[in-house]
Order: sequence, then structure tokens, then C-alpha cells
Amino acid sequence: MKKCFAAAALFAVLFLFSSCRAGAYSPHIAAFEQNAIITLGENEFACLISYKNGCVSVTALSTNAAGVSMQYDGESLSFSLGGMNYTPESADVLETNPAVLLYNVFYYIENSESLTADVLDGAYRFSGEIGIGSFVLYQYADGAIESLEMQSAGVFIEFTGDT
Repeated sequence: MKKCFAAAALFAVLFLFSSCRAGAYSPHIAAFEQNAIITLGENEFACLISYKNGCVSVTALSTNAAGVSMQYDGESLSFSLGGMNYTPESADVLETNPAVLLYNVFYYIENSESLTADVLDGAYRFSGEIGIGSFVLYQYADGAIESLEMQSAGVFIEFTGDT
């Protein structure tokens, strides 16, 4: 009887620990288009952010920059407004540019071996470090992005939903 009880207890403990394991999750940033509020230091503006085909696009919707669009594909940054386009030299590209920053975070999430990912209240919390400092990105279980924070760079992006 003791052997049966011990075997049943052992089985119950093994079942308990195996059922508490976190499910496998491969970080992925799917193509999206969402409105957001970007805070850079003391400046804040509304924008439309999209990510598709490996390119991040940020279009300002408020402030004097309304209508300016920035695109970054990992190699070159370009600005456009109306029919005018401008591509700065790569040496002049700031890592705090929202399109560059988002691209670098997304690239890190999808390609880094040292990514830290936690599950909190049905959402994912990714943390890591890119050239300008450490970041924390929250992503809902459905793949939509909630927010990105980089305290050391004074950057906070709050995604407010789909367009």
C-alpha cells in the first residue's frame, strides 16, 4: 500500500511540474500598422507606425512635423513629405530616430540569442539591449504591440491600437 501511495504521489508531483512548464514561444513581430504616441525626452507626438517586409515606417500625425514619414530597412533611412524625399548619409542617422530604434528592437527580438522573454497577464515582456541602451517591449498574446520603453535614452512609445 505504501509503494502504491508513493508511486501515486511521485506521479502527481511529476504531472504538476510538467503541466506548469511555459509553452514554447518563438518571438516574432508580424506585419502591423498601429497608431502610437512617441515620447522622446520632453517632446511627444502622435504617429502611425507600420512594419512590413522588414521595413519600419513612422509617420508623424501631430506637431509641426505632421505628415513627415520616416522609413528604415536596416540599411538606409529616408524621409518624405508630399513629393519630397531625403536620404541622409548613414553617418548622420541618429539611433534615437523612431524608425531606426524600432527596427533595431524588432531585429534584436527576432534574432538575438540573449533575448529575455517573460509572460505577464497574457502578454509577453521582452527585454534586451541595443546600441543606445536597454529596452523593454510589451506585446499582447495576439501579436499587437503595447509599448516600448528605453529609459536610458528617454524614449517611450505607447501603441494605441490599429488604424
